[in-house]
Amino acid sequence: MLKKILPVLIISILIPSFMILNIGCSNQETGAQNVVLYGIINENAPFPQTIKDAIITIGKQSVKTDEQGNYKVEGLTSGSYKIQVEALNHEVYEKTIKLSEGKNKADIPLSLTPDETMRRLLEIQKAGEYEKGYEYLHPDEKESISKDEYIAKMKKNYEEQGVKIIDFEIKPAKMLDKWTDPESKRVYPNTAEMETSILVEIKKPNKSERYQINWNTHLVKVENQWKGFS
Repeated sequence: MLKKILPVLIISILIPSFMILNIGCSNQETGAQNVVLYGIINENAPFPQTIKDAIITIGKQSVKTDEQGNYKVEGLTSGSYKIQVEALNHEVYEKTIKLSEGKNKADIPLSLTPDETMRRLLEIQKAGEYEKGYEYLHPDEKESISKDEYIAKMKKNYEEQGVKIIDFEIKPAKMLDKWTDPESKRVYPNTAEMETSILVEIKKPNKSERYQINWNTHLVKVENQWKGFS
């Protein structure tokens, strides 16, 4: 009987008590990693579209959104994290968030880049959907022209004169510290300036001619959406 007890006593003497405590706590530490972060990555835009394949990075993990813009990050621990979201044609989103035990929901809106904003506006004008184009105007611009007036103006400029947008090119935006609207003389800080080229076709009685129109477009951010001037 003594021979059986001695090995147990020797082991209990040789192994420090803190090591025994650590072994007992290992399951508890693993169980602490039960924090989940989930949500939807959507657009902050006049006519939001689903964002698939957006990359969400938090801690050392990165995941992508599915076809509906949903994401889910598992295996986190509670605490503060810096979250970063990147998606094609959208501005990078960064924020520090605090996660608690269990499930944490965070729906994150992404702003369009100035270039993508202008591209969508020109696609709308090309399709003749002028009522949608009005939603891309800066609030100050809306003060000077109503929606009906804007639609009538666009129809006159394009349809009544037989002008059709064939193609367009938008060069990368250049950020200006400030810009003065030549018509209202108002000064706007942090303005995106883009060189825009449009190929238009003008129908005439006996023939159609094509022309290249070049001008600088200016967009100013309002509530995290880039807004322009007609």
